[in-house]
Amino acid sequence: MRGKIMGIIILILINIICPFVALIIVLCFLFSSRRGVLKTLFTELKERFVIKKQPLNGPCIWIHAASVGEIKSVANIAKELKTRYNLPILVTTLTKSGQRAAQKIDTFDCALLAPIDFYLSVKRFIKFYKPKMLIIVEADLWPNMIYASTNAGVKVGIINGRISERSAKRYKILKPLIELLIPKIS
Repeated sequence: MRGKIMGIIILILINIICPFVALIIVLCFLFSSRRGVLKTLFTELKERFVIKKQPLNGPCIWIHAASVGEIKSVANIAKELKTRYNLPILVTTLTKSGQRAAQKIDTFDCALLAPIDFYLSVKRFIKFYKPKMLIIVEADLWPNMIYASTNAGVKVGIINGRISERSAKRYKILKPLIELLIPKIS
């Protein structure tokens, strides 16, 4: 029980810090030599905070793949899921290049940038897109994505999930949070 409470406290702290981190990132780009990125940054932030939405009728299967490699690796599985469940496939990625790669694959009905891992953003994403299940590719585990999904009744699964020794050491630091989330994954 104590571990579960600590996990919830860590999740709350992540949600308190998240908007400030987003603001710091924007400010860093303002003073960066890569200011050209700002041309699309505000559009990306609208998508990540689920202010800008793409229409997708009815419930779907949500696949979260970090980038291009994961998108390519999951395309055949997505096709099988689409056939088996007769639902559209919504895919999210962390990168614009991953999103562009997903948009070129016919199996994916909608390709978006992943919502920022802020509980209210993920909750809004789920409310709008109504996923029946969330499939996370590899070990791209975002606490609010998993927590908000399971709280909304969305089944969460992982494919090709493996954790390196290095990652396992980092996860030990957040052991209460991991203990809160892992049982939620079916």
